[in-house]
Amino acid sequence: MAIVNSRERVMRAVEFAEPDRVPNGCYCLPVPPGPRADALRRLLDRHPPDFAEIHGMARALEWGPPWQRGYYVDEWGCLWRNLQDGVIGQPVAHPLAKWEDLEIYQFPDPLKGIDQIEDAISKATHERYMLSGEGACGGVWHRLHALRGFENAMIDIAQERSEIFTLIKRLVDLNLKHLKRLVELDIDGVMFGDDWGTQQGLMVKPQHWRRCFRPAYKRMFDLVRRSGKHIFFHSDGFVMDILQDLIDIGVNAVNIQVSLIGIENLRERFGGKVCIAADVDRQHTLPFGTANEVTNLVRSIIQGFKSLNGGIILYGEIGPDVPLKNAESMLKALEKYGNLV
Repeated sequence: MAIVNSRERVMRAVEFAEPDRVPNGCYCLPVPPGPRADALRRLLDRHPPDFAEIHGMARALEWGPPWQRGYYVDEWGCLWRNLQDGVIGQPVAHPLAKWEDLEIYQFPDPLKGIDQIEDAISKATHERYMLSGEGACGGVWHRLHALRGFENAMIDIAQERSEIFTLIKRLVDLNLKHLKRLVELDIDGVMFGDDWGTQQGLMVKPQHWRRCFRPAYKRMFDLVRRSGKHIFFHSDGFVMDILQDLIDIGVNAVNIQVSLIGIENLRERFGGKVCIAADVDRQHTLPFGTANEVTNLVRSIIQGFKSLNGGIILYGEIGPDVPLKNAESMLKALEKYGNLV
């Protein structure tokens, strides 16, 4: 059966239903207007993604906070410091650094911006797969440590303080209000994201993650799955210890660092269980390798997962440190080696 369009290609990849080729999920981080932005637009025009540009990371070439160097305060009252254009900085002041402030803290409106998302969806090309962000909080863990401060949040989790469960529940409640509206729209999937890994393992003990966060994610995933949409989950670092948990509670595709975790390791343990939206080593090869090394890496990723009747998407990130020749090599290699039939 011939593939009708990009949307069907991604659907088949996520559902292990024999797509014709590996879908192109590659995207750019935002860049300021100028020659590089123009070159990236031309590059993506020549190698168009299979995803519609409605999802936060795929809307690659928009510019403004939090991508600009300097300081800014987000709608949650967190002060961010950004040292480099094109890369989100770090929160340096936290409105809930003291737990007693939780009682008087005013949470943002979870439906703010939903009209703009609906408008973007109405204007998007529906021949491509519609993937939208998870909602109001921008990640439960990310938002939690932005509000509390990273060190405070880690201590809270280790001690399993009652307040941390209260805050997690409140964040999930806000996301659910957003998700209920979001899944009514003409989208195909929802991208959730929280970076849980270091270079060696999880930031927290797996048992703490399972008690504090697995139930929270399950509440959100259950809503999305009941609507018939796919669930994508992004997490940087070595996250092998929670991949089976994510699969068990409903994740269809994981955007992870396959070069860090190991292609063979992932294929042997999770091949056929979850679609791998594979990062193209944005830590080393894509920004600092040669064009040939990028080509060889893309080929090895595809060959590592191509025997699974789908289950592989190339999800390379073009950041500000990635040479244009390497970005082009990644996209050309996908076209050269991506055939699955």
